[in-house]
Amino acid sequence: MSDKAGSDGEAIAPTSLPEKVTPEPVVVDVVTFDIDSQDLPKGYYRSPLFIGTLIAQGLSVAAVRSISTSTS
Repeated sequence: MSDKAGSDGEAIAPTSLPEKVTPEPVVVDVVTFDIDSQDLPKGYYRSPLFIGTLIAQGLSVAAVRSISTSTS
């Protein structure tokens, strides 16, 4: 093996790697989705899919909260 190791067993990594500099800035296009409540179908907020989504989100938040409080 060609791994260099110190006396404490830690591997020694070379630190002379040149930093890669990008000549051009990275540009990201952000697309937003916007809709008014008048554009939604009638009964949207009472549909089973919408209510199910709210229940699923509530359960996931409750699960994460209970996990984070039980391990403290």
